[in-house]
Amino acid sequence: MISVGQIIQHAANRLLMLERRQKKIILVLNDLSLLAFSLWMSVSIYRKQPLTPADWDGGWTFIVVPIFGAAIYQYFGSYKQVTRFFSKFGIYQICKATGFAVLLLTIFVQVAGAKSFPYEVLIYFGLFAGTLLVLSRQLAGYVLSQFASDSPSIEVSKIPVMIYGVGLTGMQLSEGLAKDGHYKVVGFIDSSKELWRQRIGGLKVFPPDQISDVLKRESVQEIFLADAELNFSERRSIIQSLMSNEVTVKTLPALSDLASGKVQYSDLRSIRLEDLLGREPVRPIPELLQKSITGKIVLVTGAGGSIGSELVRQIYQRDPKKLILLEQSEASLYVINSELEELQKNKHKSQPEKKSISIKTVLGSVLDQGLMDKLLGDDHVSTIFHAAAYKHVPLVEQNPIVGVQNNTFGTKIVADMAVKHAVDKMILISTDKAVRPTNVMGASKRLAEIILQAYAENSGSSTTFAMVRFGNVLGSSGSVVPKFREQIKNGGPVTVTHREIERYFMSISEAVQLVIQTAALAQ
Repeated sequence: MISVGQIIQHAANRLLMLERRQKKIILVLNDLSLLAFSLWMSVSIYRKQPLTPADWDGGWTFIVVPIFGAAIYQYFGSYKQVTRFFSKFGIYQICKATGFAVLLLTIFVQVAGAKSFPYEVLIYFGLFAGTLLVLSRQLAGYVLSQFASDSPSIEVSKIPVMIYGVGLTGMQLSEGLAKDGHYKVVGFIDSSKELWRQRIGGLKVFPPDQISDVLKRESVQEIFLADAELNFSERRSIIQSLMSNEVTVKTLPALSDLASGKVQYSDLRSIRLEDLLGREPVRPIPELLQKSITGKIVLVTGAGGSIGSELVRQIYQRDPKKLILLEQSEASLYVINSELEELQKNKHKSQPEKKSISIKTVLGSVLDQGLMDKLLGDDHVSTIFHAAAYKHVPLVEQNPIVGVQNNTFGTKIVADMAVKHAVDKMILISTDKAVRPTNVMGASKRLAEIILQAYAENSGSSTTFAMVRFGNVLGSSGSVVPKFREQIKNGGPVTVTHREIERYFMSISEAVQLVIQTAALAQ
């Protein structure tokens, strides 16, 4: 037996399959009917009794006024709105057009000299017409978004989800998911006792201690963390409480990070390692981030790597005079250069008065002494961030000569050229494995450090040399974390060094901020 829901779904899908012109005709007929009904209601209320054809000899107005109203709605663009995504803007358009129509009708009545015409009828007509047209659009939009699919011939299975956080962000997210059509929001979760068991937008609000039962009962597959105003500790605590359930947890970035200022379902992202860091991110000192970059010519070696590319992003944000990217991997250099081009384009749109930053991409190696000599000589570089290095311990262990060449002798060539061309500062990005090194990679980086220390002690050089050590950077190519992630994805085991070991992590962003601040502090 066919259910009412299936009938509505079939009708909604048939409507979606119509051509745009056919949909517009249906919409105009709907408006003509509602406008005629609004006029009848207005006259009936004024007369305090239902109007019948025999009671009024001005029946022609029930044809002229609706046609006149539809023409006004056409002029204001009401029929260009997509009904399925009817929004506040659509409501505004209809209200504006209705008000304008009533104003013109009032002027017409005045000019025509029909002084006995009751103006109350026009006021009632405007109220009824605007309300009924908006409600009809909202009802049609609801039916189409809830029952129809973009491909009517294909049955779309909606993913049941819940939203953690009821505020403005959660409500906007709920609306976005409903319009998307691929998700079915079954309820909210919120820690506020006043909201428990209440209904918001037709959805029930559950307390956090009932999550497990609700997830099983509703077969929820994903939970969206939508309270963007949570601090780091609160967000981490909630994420950890949800991890015991077999669901995917996604979150929204902080509202301050949303360029548009409006939350959309497309802003959702999977939980990142940084969300589970176990501490608040270390905030940099803004003045130090600017000191060695703003208005200067900056070179980043290894610009396509995980640390190098983040260095490039953060340096770009601090308005250098010129930014030079040196990278021996063509693919990596292309990716970061494309990203910078997009940033340049967006920056020019939002701040057209600001001068564009000069970007130079160089495909080459730090081992090429001629290239380094020409590069530093031609461009008069002020600051060098030396991130070019081979960092994977097993690979360098198997290729020790190449590892030492790149990490040690490459650093020496950069330092030589920095002294020759009187570069202000050179910052070496080193590693914690250079502390009492037990492998070739660590030893090659320790040798690089010793070279810089020797140059730093040379009183004849005007270049300031400095170096930064860090390890266990979340998401960096040399970090153990990607290996752990792959092992977990494959079902384990996770090859930790020792069961009792404690690892201390930092994010790529924190590591890069540390490097940039070092450049400002180095003497």
